[in-house]
Amino acid sequence: GANPTISRARAAADADGGIIMGNGDRFRKELDPKDFMLVGRSGETVVRAPGSIHGQQFVISDCTDCDILLCDHVEMVTIDRCNDCRIFVGPCESSLFVRNCVGLKLVAACRQFRTRDCERLDVLMHCVSQPSIETSSAVRFGCYSFFYFALPAQFEAARLSVFNNRWSEVYNFSPKHGAATLLDGADASPPAFLKPGVSGLHDLAPFVTREEADGWRDQSAVPSTLGAHAAAAGSTVLVCAPALGTAGALELCARLAA
Repeated sequence: GANPTISRARAAADADGGIIMGNGDRFRKELDPKDFMLVGRSGETVVRAPGSIHGQQFVISDCTDCDILLCDHVEMVTIDRCNDCRIFVGPCESSLFVRNCVGLKLVAACRQFRTRDCERLDVLMHCVSQPSIETSSAVRFGCYSFFYFALPAQFEAARLSVFNNRWSEVYNFSPKHGAATLLDGADASPPAFLKPGVSGLHDLAPFVTREEADGWRDQSAVPSTLGAHAAAAGSTVLVCAPALGTAGALELCARLAA
């Protein structure tokens, strides 16, 4: 029978004007730079489906009060001069830059993360290297927590290990602007990163089911960690297990956290 993941990716990309290859990959015969830019949007919901970006660079700039979801793997992303937006960036193979932004809520996975001249930025982060902030204030970080059907494969396509996450090891180039702090409790959950009235990712992205949108609770693509500056109450336990694949290791992490 047909692979349901490929079928759903095909439908999502066809709706976005793309072509799906037999293995689920999408491509355009002629790439149009405008397909990889969002500029000057206001009060809009913009979704890029799995297969619609396919490892290209992406630019977001001068947007206000928008919900922007890049649900595909990307090469590099820049976010400039955006205010009061809620942004999801799929696995980013290289760098994610956020500059001159105010009041953003951002969920992102990348190899390198850097902010400059930002205020009131909340981030659920997966980052292979130390995230860094410069001349930025009121920046809060939490551990990445998100799930939809294509996300694990997108991490692999971006060559990001879900187990190598230094989200809390923030380097501050400008301490006088204030230290980054950690998100806690409900503020660190994906629902806090959606606009009021939206119950889950499935309300914004038609290719996501309610079950997938709720999957962050027990099957996030990235294991939940407390961060370098936090400690759980009680004893600390080291568990040594035989070599496992990614799926097996994620299941073990989920069982230990339960």
